[in-house]
Amino acid sequence: MDIQIGIIGLGRVGSALAPALDRAGWKVSAVYDESQERRNRMPPIRGCRVLKDMDQLPGRVSVWFLTVADDDIQNAATCLKAGLRRSGSLIVAHCSGAHSADLLACLRGKNTGIASVHPLQSLSDFDQWQRLYNIFYALEGDATALDVLTSIFSPLGRVVTLSREDKPLYHLACVIASNFFVVLEDMAFRLLERMTGDKAKAADMLYPLISTSLENIRLQGTSRALTGPFVRGDVSILEKHVAALPEQFPELRNIYLQMGQWALKMAAEQSETDLQKLNRMEKELECLQKRRD
Repeated sequence: MDIQIGIIGLGRVGSALAPALDRAGWKVSAVYDESQERRNRMPPIRGCRVLKDMDQLPGRVSVWFLTVADDDIQNAATCLKAGLRRSGSLIVAHCSGAHSADLLACLRGKNTGIASVHPLQSLSDFDQWQRLYNIFYALEGDATALDVLTSIFSPLGRVVTLSREDKPLYHLACVIASNFFVVLEDMAFRLLERMTGDKAKAADMLYPLISTSLENIRLQGTSRALTGPFVRGDVSILEKHVAALPEQFPELRNIYLQMGQWALKMAAEQSETDLQKLNRMEKELECLQKRRD
């Protein structure tokens, strides 16, 4: 197959994927978005047409990526099917982490393979295409499509193949690792802000701790990377922490108690941990939980 690539949707993923593929040596022939602002933001790629109408889709494109919001994938697939003018082999993939290729079922045919490809990366802004190198790409879908997509993404990073049944659990892990991590840090920043009076200063104080914790996870794994009162078995700290929680953040109490229970399970995996102290901490957490209920 003569691979020429088209992208529908120029949000954070689409506007990064196009230049990343181009700089990896692939031919990106066309990109589309209905938003003029997004089209104007698209970095120039030699030989690539920036389209404003679906009826302009070129027939030479052999691989289409639908980089639209999850709820818009099926509609984008329907519109693509109506605008297609290609008679040869075709691959169509969406970039949802949670959904399988089945959302593109209307496009599946004798000459068309469907798939999903999810870059395991966080893109928080436009023009972050460099972040799409040296990462994992999770692929799922028809065998013929996977062969082509593996050849496309292997130069950018590492490819892992999922089943359709794997995708919800896979995406849940991604959400916890990235999105919920950001939420937890925001909680920490807001708590420390009450002392500093400045959220930015609170963040600056915590950044070294955050970066070191991530490095410890990378080097030692999560159980060994865990430090602090839940590893030491400092029972007296628990009530002090709970008492210090501000009234305007009542939800933090339950989060703290639930994460404390998880932390104790991790701490128990460390060989030098005093299990008797951990048992006392577990009982104290249960008492604090009952007091809340």
